[in-house]
Amino acid sequence: MIYQGDLSSGQQVYIENNDGQTIVTLSQGKEHQQVQRSSFETGEWKETPTLFKAEDGAILCAKAGNEQFFFCLQPTGIHTLHEPPALADTDKLPLHETKEVPTLEPMRPMKPMEPIAPLKPIKPL
Repeated sequence: MIYQGDLSSGQQVYIENNDGQTIVTLSQGKEHQQVQRSSFETGEWKETPTLFKAEDGAILCAKAGNEQFFFCLQPTGIHTLHEPPALADTDKLPLHETKEVPTLEPMRPMKPMEPIAPLKPIKPL
């Protein structure tokens, strides 16, 4: 199952669990010009992850096994949190099921340069 949420920074977050790996993808722009992906070994989720609004991005909470995992999602990157954050007065952001995660298209090769014309000889002084 893949979940998608919108962050206040204009980014989208995509969250999936594949063989016990929680994969978090941040995507920027309509054409997904910037895509950043990180993977964390968490185990299989017990329930749907929860996304919370944070001052500088969002906090993702995933429950797997007997543990809770917290991830800080910022425009600059994805980081694990070693201490549970204070989320009591924090708004939840909705997550929706989606079928696929955006990927970047491979870059097209550059066209070859035109040959440089030979230099003219220097006239003697």
